[in-house]
Amino acid sequence: MVDFKKRLAGKKAERPTDPVKLYDTLDRAHDKGPLRPAQAAVLKDWFASHREQRDVIVKLHTGQGKTLIGLLMLQSQLNNSKGPVVYLCPDNFLIEQTIEQAKQFGIATCQADPELPDGFLNSDKILVTSVQKLFNGLTKFGLHHKSIAVGTLLMDDAHACADTIREACRIRISKDEPAY
Repeated sequence: MVDFKKRLAGKKAERPTDPVKLYDTLDRAHDKGPLRPAQAAVLKDWFASHREQRDVIVKLHTGQGKTLIGLLMLQSQLNNSKGPVVYLCPDNFLIEQTIEQAKQFGIATCQADPELPDGFLNSDKILVTSVQKLFNGLTKFGLHHKSIAVGTLLMDDAHACADTIREACRIRISKDEPAY
């Protein structure tokens, strides 16, 4: 007879924090091969030298796999108990594209519609959302006056995100208004 209490009381499986090793453990689609050399190089450098830094910029040409790199970095942070984590996109098209790519590689994501999901709050999944939802004058997550500490925030297409944030923080008063 099997004693399940003994089996369940055993050590938890180690979740890899090295993003290159993490990639090899993912339950990805059969047509997804190994990391490209450029992706592996960026991830190795980030893990060895930059993962504890506050601000990191990854710059690669279009089509070089920045989305996957970002997802692996965020999953690495979750596996290292540094969550919750947010993948911020400039538009809804990129949100859907990111979620689809994460699914193909076996990376768990969630969306905030309309409230923050438990998977995000418990640091089990990567929250993929828009810059407009995060940076605006009103909370979109039903938090009222509460806030949630985020371990890592990743901006995809930082230039577009920065423009949106700048516009959300700008006050425009026409010259016809008394406040002008």
